[in-house]
Amino acid sequence: MLILLLATISVQTIATRISFERGFTNYVAEQERSQLQRLAGELALVFALTDDWSAFRGNPRRWDQMLRTAFLPEDQRLPSPRRG
Repeated sequence: MLILLLATISVQTIATRISFERGFTNYVAEQERSQLQRLAGELALVFALTDDWSAFRGNPRRWDQMLRTAFLPEDQRLPSPRRG
C-alpha cells in the first residue's frame, strides 16, 4: 500500500512539474514574441519616416530608448536619459 501511495505521489509530482514547465515555456515565448513585434513595429516606423537607419547611426540613446519601449512593460520603463 505504501509503495502504491509513493508511486502515485511521484507520478503526480512529475506530471505537475511537466505541466508547469510547458506552461511557463509557452508564457515566456509569447512574451518574447510580443516584445519582438513591438520592436519590429517601432523599427518599421523609423525606417518608413527616414527611409534608412540614420536615426540610429551615432545615436546609441535612440537605440536604448527603442529597446526600452519594446521590451519593458509600460509601468517599468525608465524615462529617457536627458543630456545635461
